[in-house]
Amino acid sequence: MKNNLQVITSLLNLQADRIPDERVRVVLRENQARIKSMALVHEELYQSEDLAWVSFTDYLRRLTQGLMQMYSNPGTAISMRFAMDDLRLGIDAAIPCGLMVNELVTNALKHAFIGRSHGVINIGFSQNENAFIISVADDGVGLPEGIDVDTTETLGLHLVSTLAEQLGATLSVTRKDGTAFVVSFEERRARPVPLGE
Repeated sequence: MKNNLQVITSLLNLQADRIPDERVRVVLRENQARIKSMALVHEELYQSEDLAWVSFTDYLRRLTQGLMQMYSNPGTAISMRFAMDDLRLGIDAAIPCGLMVNELVTNALKHAFIGRSHGVINIGFSQNENAFIISVADDGVGLPEGIDVDTTETLGLHLVSTLAEQLGATLSVTRKDGTAFVVSFEERRARPVPLGE
């Protein structure tokens, strides 16, 4: 599966290099990033002693590092900060959660810091009693008030809303000093496994 996904991303990359239309190239690059996020889950699985569980903290660091390289703007210095518990997720939760983080971090990198020389994106992953909590927050220009995450037609945020619904998660958005997204889902959806075990 991992090798198949890598082949697909390579094909998208070759195709993007041959297309003169910048808008089409952007769409191909975004889909390439989505496929890479799924390939990374499988890569983490293959490196794990237990093929049913993904080291989600390691995965998020690798995912966001790749996104920083893909969407870096030479005129803007972006810092990525992490506050994460060392836990693993089952693959059924890791893939949709990874895709959600992929979309949220991509949106922040592309839109939150326009006209700014610097910015910060905070990534959180923790367990609170029987729930997992994933957060992506930036100190950028803020999500416009007119955008409703549940009804927006933008593909990235629509995908986040759809994945959260499929996972049985709650999704909340805060627009203060930037934008913060918080995804919370119950333990029954993905049992935590400390990395040391």
